Amino acid sequence: FTVVVEVTLTWTSRYAVHPCGIDLYRGVVGGEAVVPAKDWWRPVVKADGAVSSEESFVSGNPMLQVHRTAGNATHEPEPVTQPCTQESCPWRAQVYLQEHVLLEMTFKSDFNLNRFPFDTQVLTGSFFLADKFGPGMARRTSFNFDSPGYSDAGLDGDDLEGIYTKRDWTPRLAVIRPSSSSSPGANCRKQRLSHLCADFEIHLERVAVGNVFRVLVPAFVQMGLTTLAALQPAATRLQVLALGAIATAALLQPRSLGLPADTEGVPFVMALTICQLAVVGLMLVVTGYQLVLTAGVDRRTAELCSERRAALVGEWKAAFVAKRALEEQLPGGAHQPVAPADVSLSLSTGEPLGAGKEPAGSPPAEPVSLLTRAVLALPALMHHASQSTLPKPTHPHGEGSMGGSDWICAEDKALVRKSAKIDAWMALMLPPLYILLTSLLLGVYWSGAMDR
Repeated sequence: FTVVVEVTLTWTSRYAVHPCGIDLYRGVVGGEAVVPAKDWWRPVVKADGAVSSEESFVSGNPMLQVHRTAGNATHEPEPVTQPCTQESCPWRAQVYLQEHVLLEMTFKSDFNLNRFPFDTQVLTGSFFLADKFGPGMARRTSFNFDSPGYSDAGLDGDDLEGIYTKRDWTPRLAVIRPSSSSSPGANCRKQRLSHLCADFEIHLERVAVGNVFRVLVPAFVQMGLTTLAALQPAATRLQVLALGAIATAALLQPRSLGLPADTEGVPFVMALTICQLAVVGLMLVVTGYQLVLTAGVDRRTAELCSERRAALVGEWKAAFVAKRALEEQLPGGAHQPVAPADVSLSLSTGEPLGAGKEPAGSPPAEPVSLLTRAVLALPALMHHASQSTLPKPTHPHGEGSMGGSDWICAEDKALVRKSAKIDAWMALMLPPLYILLTSLLLGVYWSGAMDR
């Protein structure tokens, strides 16, 4: 990262004296007094431990301004704007020199991405306010940070926002302080040089909106789909979970999460993805167990249905023979083979319907009675005919001949109930599990435990 610092330094020396060193009688031109920087010692500003460091004058012209006073915490230095006279400038008047320079420093630093994309990066560095001294001069030089524009609290308002104008980061703190023993600069930490240095500290907060939609929204969508998949049948759930596992595994790549390719450690979003992948893997194992558990139920049910359909065909033929036998007994009925005497049909009313020859000694049936019985036989005939073509025809021992079906044996019912309990357990436990895992991750990463 590159930091540009504007430095204004005001100093004096035993040679900065009017009129011996600097003649203010004739040296004021255009309302200002300046001297060439090359002719005077000046405190060269230089970064400590930077990849690169470049100093340049703000005006582009290497000149030093001449001031009457050094300034303090409430007053800026007073520049010389008018030529001196014998009355206004006493003999041997001490003057001050001032420079305005820009220091462009490039440092290399590892970012702490544990809380990405809600991270705040701290950029620190040190620079020398005066780099060139003669032997022994460094110890005899002191720096004062007293000026109206300086604050230990750093920049605020527009000044703070102006240090970084792109949209991916928001400046939250920018401050320059005198160096100390904890200075980030290796040379500035030394006791004999720390008083010549300054440290900067910048806090940048990542703008998380784009990364939230890119990273967190897909992660939470995956959680939602996994939760909904728990409500689906095992076969459907297996397909959804398999696709979810592939999509989640793709997010394990740092670049897919918006992280640098050389990211070290496990940031929050990566840990969240790993937890999601672990939950999906667990559900895949449980769903596979369910499918194995109930693998034979459908096969055995299909066999029962096939047997029942064959039996219904026989019942349909018997019902048709019984109906034809009733029709023969009606006046004008055609002569057809008579059905066996033990044929009976169970109607929806539960009433048995006899057909075929009347028992010995019973009076002959009236034509109206025979017609009524033949008509009543039609629903049963139609029922058996339609049921013989259904995938799961009505069980004869269910809720009546036209009632619901029950094609699972007792052993298979126990397996189905066990699988249903697993479904209910997953649907009930999955949301609290996600809430627990996310809360644990937030607690670990935002408590600073990962930073240590």
